[in-house]
Amino acid sequence: MIFHCPHCRARAERNRRVCTECGRTMIRRCPTCAEDISVRAALCKYCGEPVPPELQAPVRPAPAKPDIVFVDERPYVRWEDAAIRGVFRRWWSTWAETIFHPARFWKRAPVEGGHLKPITFAWFQAAQMLMVALPFLILAGAACASCGEGRWAGLAALGGFYLMLYPLSFAVVALGAYATAILWHVPLKLLGGRGRFQATFRTVAYNSGADLLWLIPLAGAVLAPVMKTILNYQAFRAAHGMSSGRALFAALLPCLLGALVLVAIVVASAAGEMRLST
Repeated sequence: MIFHCPHCRARAERNRRVCTECGRTMIRRCPTCAEDISVRAALCKYCGEPVPPELQAPVRPAPAKPDIVFVDERPYVRWEDAAIRGVFRRWWSTWAETIFHPARFWKRAPVEGGHLKPITFAWFQAAQMLMVALPFLILAGAACASCGEGRWAGLAALGGFYLMLYPLSFAVVALGAYATAILWHVPLKLLGGRGRFQATFRTVAYNSGADLLWLIPLAGAVLAPVMKTILNYQAFRAAHGMSSGRALFAALLPCLLGALVLVAIVVASAAGEMRLST
């Protein structure tokens, strides 16, 4: 009795001589003791006598495994996935991905696909700040309503100003993102970056989530720049195909420029003091 087909390894039924999966013979009789044995057996498990090679079924080689296994590497960003319901859910899940798994995020993030979705991601954190400010605006409106003449005009002006902040903040964020992308794109190309301007722009937009760390008291002044540097490093490697060394140098450029400016200020002030002393 065998438990698996010696040809296709499908599970065999008790005392069945032909495989129901591949249709080939699984069992033959031992030429010495006439017991049922597998067609691939070299020795009889009952009498121990060898089975002549001509009676053994040929061993079929197992299919070769591919050297490369392709996995799903489609460009994907949760913020751009309309199938995920809830704009807050899409934004915060994308933000968490960029902050806690930047290498994985930029490995899959598309380097093309338009500018509108990255802009809306960068702007949505400003929109959330405006939503947080709404209760304070309501309190201010209530205080204004208790005033005397002109209270309704004041309430209307306050509400109109609040509503205008949404398109104004969107315009400011979009212009800032384009200006920052231009400032980044030039040195990236000089350092051998292969990505187009759209790749740089998407880097600036999706890495803007690190600015939210500025809201952390005291520690945010350190966490935000450090996290932005880490995100830029991973983005430059993936979106521009840069080596680790060049990507790190590019990501540290703001720090290096800031250090040069500080040194220049110190040298200039020291030179000024020397002139005054002489």
